[in-house]
Amino acid sequence: MRLGTALVFATIAAFSAACGSGGSSPAAPPTPAPAAATTTAAANPPASSSQARIEVTPNPATGANVTISWDTGGGDGSVYVKQDQAEEKLFAHAPKGTQEATWIQPKSTYEFRLYAGTDHSAAPIATVQVRRQQ
Repeated sequence: MRLGTALVFATIAAFSAACGSGGSSPAAPPTPAPAAATTTAAANPPASSSQARIEVTPNPATGANVTISWDTGGGDGSVYVKQDQAEEKLFAHAPKGTQEATWIQPKSTYEFRLYAGTDHSAAPIATVQVRRQQ
């Protein structure tokens, strides 16, 4: 029972300290500080399709290796690739970059699609197709 009594007194003491002594009304709650702006939004504004670009070199492909270069024009981006009628697959995730694809096969068409951010359910902001020469 001593522990319970001590806990009650500690709670009363804490409440009295927070509200002040002698029956005065409790202090107003502190005003919350304004929310800090996220640097991600400031550093990476939304991508603009007018500034976005994606390129494949060489195009048409002369062998199995090609280089894909992209730039969202600002903001986060993802590059997906679709071979013929297959589902598209994530190829790269970055606002801009260059990456090699070493698996370009003859008789297939590859479409590289650049999306703003990570959501690829919306329309791509830039696309390019490549085929390997026979």
